Amino acid sequence: MLRHTLILLTLLSITDMASAVHRSDTSLKLTCTDFDWGDVADMATPFMPEDLATALVMQGESSNYDVSSAARQAIPGPNDGYTLPSGIQKILQDIIDTECMNNSHQHL
Repeated sequence: MLRHTLILLTLLSITDMASAVHRSDTSLKLTCTDFDWGDVADMATPFMPEDLATALVMQGESSNYDVSSAARQAIPGPNDGYTLPSGIQKILQDIIDTECMNNSHQHL
C-alpha cells in the first residue's frame, strides 16, 4: 500500500511536470514498463464512483490485466458521473494511444 501511495504521489508530480513539459514542446521519457494496471487504478480510483472503482480493481486482480485496458476502463465516459484531473487523463490517454501491454518497452 505504501508503494502505491508513493507511486501515486510521484505520478501526480509527473502530471504537474507533464503540463509544464507540454507547454515547452518537449516530452517525458516514459515507457509502458513505468506503469501497471495497479498504477492506473491508483491514479483513477480516488476520482471514480465506488462501484466503478471496485470494478476496475476486481478486473485487475482477477486477470493479468494489461495497462491499456485498465486505462481505457478508467477514463470516464460522458455518463459515468466523474472526471479526472487533466494530467491523469493525459497519462491514461497516452497509455491507451501507445497500446501499452504488460512489460512493453514502448515510449509514451
